[in-house]
Amino acid sequence: MNKIHCFVPFGKQHVPQHTLDELGSHPLVKQVCLMGAEAPETSVEGCAFIQTDGRFSTDTLRQIAG
Repeated sequence: MNKIHCFVPFGKQHVPQHTLDELGSHPLVKQVCLMGAEAPETSVEGCAFIQTDGRFSTDTLRQIAG
């Protein structure tokens, strides 16, 4: 079975660490990517970051597809 990438919106309200831990440890998840206008102040272990101007913008969708 193919593994998936998880894209999680990231903004003023931070994603609970236990959510990221659960996603990252799931056997079907290849990578967890945080998406937001500004990068987190500190890196989040096991997560990549995609800078976006909106969750549904054309540029964001191209980054996810690429």
